[in-house]
Amino acid sequence: RTVVFRRNIAVHRVILAFRLGRIIPREMDCDHINGVPWDNRPANLRDVPHRENSANRAIGKNNSTGAMGVHYCNSTNKYIVRVYVKGVTYHIGRFDDLSAAIAARKAAEPRYGFHENHNKPRKDRAKYPA
Repeated sequence: RTVVFRRNIAVHRVILAFRLGRIIPREMDCDHINGVPWDNRPANLRDVPHRENSANRAIGKNNSTGAMGVHYCNSTNKYIVRVYVKGVTYHIGRFDDLSAAIAARKAAEPRYGFHENHNKPRKDRAKYPA
């Protein structure tokens, strides 16, 4: 963080503002494209709405299936695949096999506007964005 005009501002927002030549509105998020919060290179930053920023999330550490939106249902003994977009949950399907469920989720992500880094562990994300 740094101080600009007696206001505390995150450094990545200052760097992005200089790159874009304008102040970033408060309702916009400053997204680190590769998901590394300390990588403040201008090429790694973009201003996006919060919903789009959350579409660039890494997979959680406590995820047991290896993919977001895929979970095992004990009552049906199947893997259920869902996509959550703009407050709406879309049911993709039920699968007997985990690999088929993950493939269905990955195939659905571009259709719903998810970033290519979405649902990847941090270690597998691009170190340097294009």
